[in-house]
Amino acid sequence: MSNRVKIDQSALLGEGTYGRVFKGVDTVTNEPVAIKRAKVEIRSAGGVHFTTIREIKIMKKLNHPNLMNLIEIFNEEGRSEETTSVSLVMPFMQTDLGSVFNDRSIIFTMAHVKGIMSQIFSGLDHMHRNWFVHRDLKPANVFLDTSTGVCKIGDFGFARIYGTPHAGIHERKRPFGGNMTPVVVTQWYRAPELFFGSTHYGPAVDIWAAGCIMCEMLPRPNKKHRGPLFDASNDIEQLQRIFQLMGTPSEDNWPLAKELPGFKLFTHLPPPNQPWPETAFPESCSAAVGTAEFISSLLTIDPNDRISADEALNSEYMSERNPRPASENIIANLVRSRISL
Repeated sequence: MSNRVKIDQSALLGEGTYGRVFKGVDTVTNEPVAIKRAKVEIRSAGGVHFTTIREIKIMKKLNHPNLMNLIEIFNEEGRSEETTSVSLVMPFMQTDLGSVFNDRSIIFTMAHVKGIMSQIFSGLDHMHRNWFVHRDLKPANVFLDTSTGVCKIGDFGFARIYGTPHAGIHERKRPFGGNMTPVVVTQWYRAPELFFGSTHYGPAVDIWAAGCIMCEMLPRPNKKHRGPLFDASNDIEQLQRIFQLMGTPSEDNWPLAKELPGFKLFTHLPPPNQPWPETAFPESCSAAVGTAEFISSLLTIDPNDRISADEALNSEYMSERNPRPASENIIANLVRSRISL
């Protein structure tokens, strides 16, 4: 039991397969906190679930304002002799991007989009520089403090180390770790190489997911509401939707695709004559010069052609071209009055 944290048992923030999240108060700072209470099976072979162990390791290893941080860990005895729990204390974030996206009254300008994405890329860059790949990036796992406008990537249960540094190897030529499961990332945000069974992958899968998140903030023609770019109901349909926009894999646009263990041939579709985002998001591409090219650099079917988080963050599009990314305070003002706390 913690002497530092006071838990409000009536304030249940969420519940999942491996535990519950409650709201509480840090008695040292008097700030609200979130307590993720993970079950531990003492008398079974279960113990602490591997996703909880991963979260603890990663949050203790990484320290960045755009990554969820760990304030404290403590144990609690359960009601029965067979169970106890491990509680992870984290900053309280009033909402997440999934909830924000579901509020149709919130309209994102390109400055808002850039401001949110710059925070996501900043967090990803720190993860990738420390050899971690998130593997489950989606709007619901990007948390937002409505009082400050700060975004934090969280839920590191599927994150993994993807390689180790070797002297003299350039950052973009890092060796990717093998024997990683391709069954990661929620379907709508999953990169094409994972659908084809790749077990050697790295930061590019997070970059694809980040691109999908960016597109979800943009208005689309003939759509009443914004929504996920690829909201298919199964894996095959998901790939079909991707290839309809970008063309099917070929020697020109993805020469190594045929070597993946789960590769399947699709009816040939040529790549578009112009950057596909110009057709998918004409309003946004007109509002900010370079939008089509930037989205294309994130969402390209060949993972080797995707830019890195560092390149995205420091690109001319994000750092220099108007409109500039919105400040955290402007982002807070956008969502504060519309989100129920």
